[in-house]
Amino acid sequence: MAKQLNDTEKAKAYLVEMFTLDPNTALDPQQFSPKVITLAADAKTTMANIRCQAIGNDARNSLKDGNAAAIRRLPGSPDSKCVD
Repeated sequence: MAKQLNDTEKAKAYLVEMFTLDPNTALDPQQFSPKVITLAADAKTTMANIRCQAIGNDARNSLKDGNAAAIRRLPGSPDSKCVD
């Protein structure tokens, strides 16, 4: 079985999972190559987009269900930076 050193998609999926567990994780540019740092930034953006999409879906469902309290909490939450 050949080891794949340039499996970017697998590495990005791992990084997305890492940022999902801890969105504040930061990679040290002294320990990682510029390619890995760039991939991590892309993965963090992807994770944020997935999170915002999920929050938007929850907000739409709450609105459809008439759960105004859930909608009112969004502007003060850390998730308020999601545009949707």
